Amino acid sequence: MKPVSLEKFLDQLDNELAWREKEIDLLKKRISESDLDTDLRAGVVLLYAHWEGFVKSVINKYIKFVASKRLRLDELDDCFIALALKKECRELQESKKTAVYIKAVEFMLNRLSEQANIPYEKGDKKENKNLDEKEKVDEKEIKTSNLKFKVLKEFLLTIGLTWPSDELNEKRIDFLVNTRNDIAHGKQKYIDKNTLTDLFTEITRMIRNIQTDIFDAAEQKSYKRRAI
Repeated sequence: MKPVSLEKFLDQLDNELAWREKEIDLLKKRISESDLDTDLRAGVVLLYAHWEGFVKSVINKYIKFVASKRLRLDELDDCFIALALKKECRELQESKKTAVYIKAVEFMLNRLSEQANIPYEKGDKKENKNLDEKEKVDEKEIKTSNLKFKVLKEFLLTIGLTWPSDELNEKRIDFLVNTRNDIAHGKQKYIDKNTLTDLFTEITRMIRNIQTDIFDAAEQKSYKRRAI
């Protein structure tokens, strides 16, 4: 894989945000002009789809950006070492064999000078064909289903970012997720128009903030280990 430049990465983030913001704005306008419960319910489902889709996509793009740098494990921040060693850690968790533990310890002690193989999700089937076996990814790495506030914080932590504790935002995100789940499972859920309009505004704001934080991390090379 060729290194992804900072400029190209920014373009990727901007493109990801642009089409989603355009659709969110159209949905918000339609909802403001409608009194149909059906439109409000559909708005919740589509807003959540953009919320989950955006977070999953930009986190994956950032991981791919870092992976493209082909840095050694000992050059990476701890969170990316953890990503690169996730397979070994999973084997430890699932095995009771001493040999597995010894292999994992040897890897962590003796192979930190090797190039890191950071798993990321490949969206392009042609790209997948050109990968050798060690680069193939477990797509569970960025499984964002039911993206509640606690799940968001956990996934941002995997790339070294923290999300400020905010009770109001936590309630908004969890309300969106819970309401979407109720609608998706066929429940007759009533949505207040003003509440949904506010939700559209605040989720859009959070999406922009996440994009800014991820780009800042890339620009500042936060993925690299700081010299002591």
